[in-house]
Amino acid sequence: GDPGVPTSHRNPGVVVAVCLLVSVLLIGSVVMAVRSCHREASRFHRLEEESLGSESQRSSFARRTPE
Repeated sequence: GDPGVPTSHRNPGVVVAVCLLVSVLLIGSVVMAVRSCHREASRFHRLEEESLGSESQRSSFARRTPE
């Protein structure tokens, strides 16, 4: 082969291994980011449910009219 090009760059096994490693790292970081976002969203969602739950109970009593 070419003496100027390192053999590790020409080995397809090394290329595949590096690509897989980079892919796993990218996917892992995306999953961690999504999980942390869902954690924050679930906190806000719980707060909304608590406040909306008390309001919906009040409004359900207000909607009931004797027939």
